[in-house]
Amino acid sequence: MAHLSITRRIAGSCPKYEAIQEANGFGISLASSSRPHGPRCDQCVHWYGGSCEIFLAKGNKHNSI
Repeated sequence: MAHLSITRRIAGSCPKYEAIQEANGFGISLASSSRPHGPRCDQCVHWYGGSCEIFLAKGNKHNSI
């Protein structure tokens, strides 16, 4: 999996980010509030095991720095 700080930066600014917990109707819960550092790409319904188009496009930019 990509470095956590990269997935947090990308997810934090992603217009399509949707948390798995919220999509399943759980809303704010211990599961979602126990992650104090904010959202990560791998917590999004669009993650698809790392094949998210936004992650791939932005992740490649971060990896080239």
